Amino acid sequence: MQGMEEMQMHLPGSFAGHMVPGVLFLLWVVFWLWELVRHPGTNGPASVERYLLVKVGKVVFPLVGVQLELARSDGIFSAASWNNISHATMYLFFALAGLVDLAHHRGRLPARATHLALALAAWSGGFLFLAHPNHGAMPTAVHVLLVGVFWSLGVVVALEGFGKARAVTLWFRTGLLLLLGTWFVQIFFSLYVFGPPTDSTGTVQSFIFFAWHVLAISATLLGVRAFRSSRS
Repeated sequence: MQGMEEMQMHLPGSFAGHMVPGVLFLLWVVFWLWELVRHPGTNGPASVERYLLVKVGKVVFPLVGVQLELARSDGIFSAASWNNISHATMYLFFALAGLVDLAHHRGRLPARATHLALALAAWSGGFLFLAHPNHGAMPTAVHVLLVGVFWSLGVVVALEGFGKARAVTLWFRTGLLLLLGTWFVQIFFSLYVFGPPTDSTGTVQSFIFFAWHVLAISATLLGVRAFRSSRS
């Protein structure tokens, strides 16, 4: 029991680093899902994010995440704080994407810039979590899977920004952001609520849980698609 507690103390991020971004991504993707439902028969629904209040929230909430992470750090550049700084940096990139959205709202930047800024935030998030030190088989596995989701989201958003296959990319974009949110929440529960297994079964569990997340999200999007078709 003591060994498990010591292991959890040294795991990266905990609540502020995993549950908080998971919830924020899930709140964000609700807007995208709502647009898919609300605009049947269209390939490129107008986003709720066009409203100024939502754009401001995309800046403010990540900055709150930065504050939560830095409040937990043991001095900005101490050895124990680098993981917190890594999570805070992830939040900063998404806050930057929010600022780009605000600039687009004021007519200062083209719409493509908002896609590229979000793609940059996703790619950066992937690199930051890839750089987490190895804390055991299961913590490493869940973070590697997270990296894959971040990078996939970045590719899809960039393609959409350049107008490539938007009828397809908007669905993948929504699904990947939903997966990003649910997987962050899963990491929190796997590592900090239930505790990672000390043997190799943790890695197998992680990949099985990830497949279940993908399956559930695919079923959700298929349900949304079927609902759209029934209304068109």
